[in-house]
Amino acid sequence: LRFDSLHSQRKTLDNTFQIIEKYVLPYRGEFFKPMTTMLEVEWRRRKIYDSTAPVACDLLASQIHSNLTSPSIRWFELRFRRDEINDTQGAKEWLELVQNQVWQTLLESDFNMEIAETYLDLCGFGTAILFLEELDEENWNGVTFTAIPVRDAYFEYGADDNVLRVYRRLQYTRVQLEDKFPDHDFEAVIGASDVDEKHDVIFCVYKRDDSLHSQRKT
Repeated sequence: LRFDSLHSQRKTLDNTFQIIEKYVLPYRGEFFKPMTTMLEVEWRRRKIYDSTAPVACDLLASQIHSNLTSPSIRWFELRFRRDEINDTQGAKEWLELVQNQVWQTLLESDFNMEIAETYLDLCGFGTAILFLEELDEENWNGVTFTAIPVRDAYFEYGADDNVLRVYRRLQYTRVQLEDKFPDHDFEAVIGASDVDEKHDVIFCVYKRDDSLHSQRKT
């Protein structure tokens, strides 16, 4: 699988991430453990004698959160690229309406909680991934955000050095798999495994085929 290849290529970097997780961001997910059961979680970090790094990381993330994307005030404004349109009264009223709708959508979602986790990863690991999805693809019902752990996200780049594909490793128990994919039979795949044991599921975001998208619209 392509995911396995990307996972192997990043092992050197994951060694550094593991040290950061150990001393700066404890409990954000160890990089070299499968974490298929709760028994694999090391709840006692006896080697952390000094809390300076975790506290400093948390304070920096909190400052970024409150100054860039504060939950208490609207922290963005919308404009048209063409300045002459921004000066018309109708355009101003439309932009104000859209701004309020976007702000209300963010408030009704889990954005503030997930962006806080994203800032923690950004301050600790130097990188972070925030995933956005619609709650219902057919009928609008808002959006949901997910701060994907760095250990579970892998990127593949195209010829222009832009992201071509994103791979995410999910872990579901048997019950969660059957709930998420009710039309699939998992007996042949996972067998009679422990009901609480987690299994890897690879989620991929890739470039859309415009021809297929056009057929769907018609």
